[in-house]
Amino acid sequence: MALIYCKECGKQISSKAPVCPNCGSPQNDETNSDNNIHIGYLLISFLIPLIGFVLVFVFWTSNRKKANSSLIGAILGLVITAIIYSCTGTMLESIYY
Repeated sequence: MALIYCKECGKQISSKAPVCPNCGSPQNDETNSDNNIHIGYLLISFLIPLIGFVLVFVFWTSNRKKANSSLIGAILGLVITAIIYSCTGTMLESIYY
């Protein structure tokens, strides 16, 4: 267990402390940002699934949350696109045949 300095008040605290016992400031910014899904990457991946799969490979080792958001968006985009194409194809067959 190492001692670090609080980001807010500058007092020495344990490196394992999630918040400063003196001022209550959160010390680990990664835990707060890891809980958020990246809506921008999800939306881009949903609209253009090919870009979503590229983003998954780009972010796979550096930022797993962005990669997961891109993967979810790309898969949802592909599924929705397949459903729309199958419904449209069925409707066109019934009209022309």
